[in-house]
Amino acid sequence: MTAMQDSLPGPSARPCDRRSTVIDGQRLRSLRRERGLSQEALATLAGVSLTAVARLERQSRSNCRIRTLVRLAAALNEDPFGVVARVS
Repeated sequence: MTAMQDSLPGPSARPCDRRSTVIDGQRLRSLRRERGLSQEALATLAGVSLTAVARLERQSRSNCRIRTLVRLAAALNEDPFGVVARVS
C-alpha cells in the first residue's frame, strides 16, 4: 500500500468520501478570471467538460470528484485546497 492509500478512509467510511469533495464555485470563478481564462479555456486545460466547469461555478458549494478538483487546480496553478469549500 502507498502512503496515499494509507491515508484514505477505511471500509466503514461512506464510498463517496473517497471520491468526492465540495468545491467553492465562487472561488473557482474568481481564480479563473484572475488568470484571464474563459470557462472553455479552463475546461480544455484541465481536461474536463465545459459543462462541468459551468456547473461548478454556478453553485456556491458543489460536489466535485477529487480527480476533477485536482485537474482544475493544476490548470489554475493553484493548490487543490485553494478551491475546496471551507466548512463553517
